[in-house]
Amino acid sequence: MSNKFGNVTYCPPDGDDIENPDVELIRNIVLYENEGYWKQGSGESGIEIQGVNEQLIFFNYQDRGVFIMLSPDYEVPVVSSTNNKVQETLVHHIGGNEFRFPDCCLFPKADAWTIIQNFIVSGMKTEKFQWVELYDLDFEHGF
Repeated sequence: MSNKFGNVTYCPPDGDDIENPDVELIRNIVLYENEGYWKQGSGESGIEIQGVNEQLIFFNYQDRGVFIMLSPDYEVPVVSSTNNKVQETLVHHIGGNEFRFPDCCLFPKADAWTIIQNFIVSGMKTEKFQWVELYDLDFEHGF
């Protein structure tokens, strides 16, 4: 898959980065890897694109859905309108540390692939979903 920028790097949980990976590899990871894949190493994956200031970070949470975030701005797409209600707070371990996030940030795998594929091609977040700052959502983030 080509993009309008430079090299794409896939950063898997085990830390063994893959330069210019075949898009099918990333697609298969998003759609088919089970929870065990996401518990190894750092516990997260990322997409870095040469010439793009943001990194797309993602992981599968207990096969309930895929969490996606743009770093360094902590922007996340949300599945549905939160209507200012408190979300269920979930915990995933990243680099051995607890990372808390609300359940409204979990996407079905097919939708997650759409978001990730769009980022790989365009270097930008898709406008198909609403994006908000993670810590603007109402959940028990621990701060």
